[in-house]
Amino acid sequence: MPIIWDHERDFPAVEDKPDGVVRILCLGDSLTYGAGVQYSETLPAQLERLLNRGLWDRHIEVVNGGVSGYALYDGWLRFIHRLHRYRPDQVAVILCDNDAELFSVNVLRQMGRTVDYERHVEACWKEDGAHFPYFLLTLSDMSAEMKRLGVPLTLAYYDVYGKPVNSVIARRIAQACEACGADFVDLSADFTGASSAYKNTSFRIGDEDGHPSAAAHGVAAQRLARFLAARHFPADSLPAAERHVWDHLIRQTADSIQAGYPREQALSRLAALLDAKHGGKPRARLLDDLRESDQALADLMQGMRALADGEARLQAWEAYAIALGYWRQPFFERRAELDALSRAVYRGLLVLEKQLENPSLGYVRYFDPDPGCRPGDVLRTFASQQGLSAALSGGTQGLQALLRETFPGGAPLDPLRDSAWLHRINQAAARIQPFWRELETAGNSLETLFGMYQSLGEKLAASSSPETLAAYDGLAVPLRQLLASHEHWSRLVRLPDENPTPSDKLARPVTTCTVHLKSNAAEPFTLWVQATPLSPPQRPISDMRWMRRDGQTHAYRFEFPRFLFGQVSLQINPLGEAELEKVEIRNSSGQTIVFTAKLDAAGRCVLPPVLLDP
Repeated sequence: MPIIWDHERDFPAVEDKPDGVVRILCLGDSLTYGAGVQYSETLPAQLERLLNRGLWDRHIEVVNGGVSGYALYDGWLRFIHRLHRYRPDQVAVILCDNDAELFSVNVLRQMGRTVDYERHVEACWKEDGAHFPYFLLTLSDMSAEMKRLGVPLTLAYYDVYGKPVNSVIARRIAQACEACGADFVDLSADFTGASSAYKNTSFRIGDEDGHPSAAAHGVAAQRLARFLAARHFPADSLPAAERHVWDHLIRQTADSIQAGYPREQALSRLAALLDAKHGGKPRARLLDDLRESDQALADLMQGMRALADGEARLQAWEAYAIALGYWRQPFFERRAELDALSRAVYRGLLVLEKQLENPSLGYVRYFDPDPGCRPGDVLRTFASQQGLSAALSGGTQGLQALLRETFPGGAPLDPLRDSAWLHRINQAAARIQPFWRELETAGNSLETLFGMYQSLGEKLAASSSPETLAAYDGLAVPLRQLLASHEHWSRLVRLPDENPTPSDKLARPVTTCTVHLKSNAAEPFTLWVQATPLSPPQRPISDMRWMRRDGQTHAYRFEFPRFLFGQVSLQINPLGEAELEKVEIRNSSGQTIVFTAKLDAAGRCVLPPVLLDP
C-alpha cells in the first residue's frame, strides 16, 4: 500500500457547505499546510478558533488547502481544478519567500547548476526577472475570477526569520494586490529582531526542520484574524441572545451532518464553538438577561456528551462488523482446520470407547503421547477458557441494549439525534451474527469433545492396559492443538469493549500514531505516515516529519481523523539509513496497539489492519 501523495490536510471539511456557515479557504505551501505540527496547531486551525471566539453570532470554518512545496501557480491551479467546489466565502493566500518561483532551486541543482538559495529567492521577486512577471499575471487572473465569484481575496506574506529581503517581498506583494484590488497583510512584521526565529527558537520546529512552530502559527493567526475581522466582520450593535446563538449553531451542526460531516467530528466541533462563544469577549456586551449561565452550558454539554458517547459505542460495533468481514478468509480457514482436527480427535475417542466395550476389537493409535502434554493440564486449560459462550451472550445483550438506548431529546438537541440509529445497529448485528453462530457451534463441539475425553478418562482409570492409557494420553496432544487453534480463532472476533476507559467523547476525535525510529543518515530526509480508515470509512490521509539524524531513537507523533478499524503505512523519503523500532496506535484513552516491524528495501512498512477502542 504505497503512500498517496495528495497532501490533503483538512480532513473534516466537505464540499457541501451548510447555510449560514462562513467558509474561509486558505491556500499556500508547507507553512499553510503546517509541516511538522499537528493539524490543530496549524495556522488555519488557530485562525478558525480565534475568529469563532471573537465573532459572536458567526460560525466560521477555515479550510486548510495548503500543500507542501506549492507556489502561487500551483495553489491557483488546485483551486480551479478542485477547491472551488468548497464554495468559499473568502480566500486567503498565505505566501512565503519562495512562492513566486516558477521552478525551484532543487530543479536548477538537478540540472547541474550551482545555485545559492538566498540569491535565488531574491531573483524570484525582481520586477525584470524570469519569475515575478508570471506571479503578477497569475495574481491578476486569480483576482479577476474571485471578483466574478464575489469572493474577497486576501494575500498574506509569512516568514518567521526576519530576513532583510522580507521588506522587499512584502512591498512587492502589497503593490501587486493594490493594482488588482486584493487585500494584503504582512504576517512577517511580528517576527523581526529578537522575535525572529533566529533569536527566538520557540518559533521554529527544530534544527532539522526550520518550519514555523505551533507558537509562531499562533502569532501569525492573531494578526490575520484581527485583519479579517476588521475588514469583513463589523461588530453588531446589538448582539443576539446567547440561547439564540446556541440554537443557531446546533441547527447548522445538524445541517453539517446531513451534508456529510462525520457525526463525531461535527459534535466535537459544536462543543468547541459553544465553549468559544461562552468564553469570548463579545458575550460581555450582552445584557444580563440575554446571557446563559455556566450551568446551562454544562447541562447542554452533558446532553451532547451522551450523544457523542452513544455514537462512539455504535461506531465500535460497526467497526467490529467490518473487521469481521475483512477477516472472513482467515476466519473460515481456521474453522476448516478446527473441523479436521475435531474429526480426528473424535475418531480417537471412538476407538478407545469401543475398545472398552469390546476388548477384542483391533486397536488403532491416532496420536503418540507427549510427556510435556498431560491430560490433566489440557483439561484445566479448557476449564479456564470456557468464558467464550458467556462473552458471546454478553455481546448479544450489549447489542440489544444499544437498540434500546435513549438519548436526551427535546429542544435544543433534537436536531442532532440520529434518525438512522436503529437501522445502523441492525445492519451491524446482521453482519456480526453469522460469525458468532459459527464460533458458538465450534465452542459447543469443543465442549462435547472435552466432555467425552474427561468421561473416558474416568472409565480408563479403573482398569486399562498401558497401551490404552498411552493412547488416551496421546489424545491430549491434538486436544491442546484444538484449544490453541480455537483460542486464535476466538481472537479474530474479539468483542468491542462495552466499558472502555472513560474519556470525553466531545474532545477532538483523533487517532494518534507514534513512530519510534532512529537514523544517522548523512542527508536530510522525511518520514511519511499514512492512515487508511476503513471504519468509519474515509479517504487515506498522509502527513510527514523531518527526521533527526543523531543516531538516537526519537518518537514522531502523528494525528489522523479518528478511526476504529484501519491500516497504517509509513515510508522514508528519500530512502535513507533508518531503523524502525516500533509503532504505537491508539484512540484517546483506549488501549495502545504496539507493532514491532521493519522497513523494507524501499524504505516502506505496511502494518496489518488494527481494531481500536473508541
